[in-house]
Parts: sequence; C-alpha cells; structure tokens
Amino acid sequence: MIRRVWFVTAWLSLMAGFAITAFAWHEKEHHAITAMSARLLAPAPAPGSAGPASEKPPDWFVAGIVDDAAQDSLDPDNFKNRAMPQLDSTEPPEHYLDYEPLEALGVLPPGVMPRFRYDYHKLCYEHRLDPQKIGVLPWAVAEWQQRLALAFAEHRKWPNNAAIRRKCLVYAGLMSHYAGDLCMPLHTTMHHDGRVKTHNDPSPRTGIHAKVDGLFRTFDYDPRKVLDGARAEVYDDVWAAIWKEFDRSHALVDRVYELADKLPPRNGRADDPDVIAFGTERMKAGATFIASLYRTAWVKSADVKLPNWLDREALTLPH
Repeated sequence: MIRRVWFVTAWLSLMAGFAITAFAWHEKEHHAITAMSARLLAPAPAPGSAGPASEKPPDWFVAGIVDDAAQDSLDPDNFKNRAMPQLDSTEPPEHYLDYEPLEALGVLPPGVMPRFRYDYHKLCYEHRLDPQKIGVLPWAVAEWQQRLALAFAEHRKWPNNAAIRRKCLVYAGLMSHYAGDLCMPLHTTMHHDGRVKTHNDPSPRTGIHAKVDGLFRTFDYDPRKVLDGARAEVYDDVWAAIWKEFDRSHALVDRVYELADKLPPRNGRADDPDVIAFGTERMKAGATFIASLYRTAWVKSADVKLPNWLDREALTLPH
C-alpha cells in the first residue's frame, strides 16, 4: 500500500516537472490518457481542486490507475481479435456511434435516446438501422461505469479483499477505454475515416482517423498545463453526462476536417498551433471525463445495496 501510494505521488511529481512526448488514442494513447486522469484524483490535490473527502476514491485506487488500470485500458482493442471470432464480431460496435442516422430520426440526447441497450436496439430495428453497424459506444461507457460502481460497493463492504481491489482496477481500465473513445470526435460519426453521403456508404478510408488517433504523440506537452483548471466532477445523472460529453465531441467533427490538411503524418511532428490546440483540448477532455466517471462511481457506490447472497468472506478457503 505504502509503495503504491508513494509511486503515484512520485509519478505525479515527475509528470509535473517535465514535458514529455505525447500519445493519443492508440495503445500507448489510451494508457497515457487513463494515467493522466489520476492527477485529478491524486492523494494530495491542489487546494480547491477536490470535493469532500467522501467524494475522493481510495488512495490505493488512485495509485492503481497509473500502474494497473492504464494497462487494462488497452484490452478492449485487443478484444477485436480475429482469432476469437465471436468476440471479434461483437466488440467493434462498442467503440463508436455513427450518430447521423439517429440524428436524422430526430432522436436527440439525452431525453429521447433510450437509456438501455436493448431499447436502443429496438429503436434501430424499427427504423431499419443495424445497431451492430452504427455502434453502441455510449451504452458501453454507461454499463462499465456501473460495473465499476458495483465493484466499489463491494470494496466498501470488504475493504481488505485484494481480489475486489484488483477487480475495481480492471473495470476502471476497461471503462476508461470506451470513455476515451467517446472523446475522439471520429468515434461519434459516420464520417469516421473520410466523408460519406449516407451511413450505408463504404468508408473512403482516407487515413484521417489514424492521424487523429495518433495526434497526441506528435507534439510535446506538460500534463500539469494540459489539465490546468480541470476538475473531476460528480455527475448527478451519468447517462445525461455521457451524452453531454458525446455532444461536445461530435460537435468537433467538422473541426477535424477543417484541420485535415494540417494534421501531421503518422509518427510525424505537429507544428501547426491550431492542431496542437485541438489535440491538447481533447487530451484534457478525455482525462477529465474519465476522472469524473471514476469519482462518480465511487460516490454512487455508497448507496448501492448488494444482494444478501453475496458473501465474499464466506468464499475464503482454509489453507
């Protein structure tokens, strides 16, 4: 415990003092944006940057974001593996939502959009849309955030159970991947890799998606400056908050295409200030959204009633 808290404190101090080469939404990018979210939940936050102590996740969790959850954040992309055909057929839609076909129906978030995955499926089928094709990203974020809240509720009841702590960090890593995807504008649109006329048209595969996915690595940044003024919130309505963040991200699709000619090639260097500003803003948005979902899961877990049959202590076997 002491080692892990010391590690995250030392890591945050190091990150505050140096600019580093940045990463975005590929494997290293999800790792980086998840780790950055720990700065907003740190054991020793800056004055005025945190709420009451009851709203702060445990120190072991904050430390674990850096060296465990950030690693686990890579897994959802690994789930898209052709060697696992059933998993490969169901995982990709978890990572995006092509919103334009729904927008054309007059379905606007969050009030009209179904809160539950299969009600959304029903809506799609009623309008001859395929949810597996247009995606289910907001539901993936909501469901994994609730799984994390349940795991936190178990921790509150059995605070010394190491298996529950590990589970909290695994769930946190998986949730952060989908939350990070939601903050990448091209994960919210049918124009995900070049413009199309209808959602049924094949993508032109222009390569713009890969450039934006790798944008953070093309410029140097100081995490302290990136997150300046950011604060992890506690959401009253997580579903509404997810759609509010989705709307912010989706509103930037046109901006991405305005910057298309200025985007550096993969593994190149960004030198345009507008591109760097865009990348920095999205980095901040992603880390803040992830941290807010973590903090909300912890706070809401205090009100979760676990089923009577669940007794983790009874499952401990004698040596």
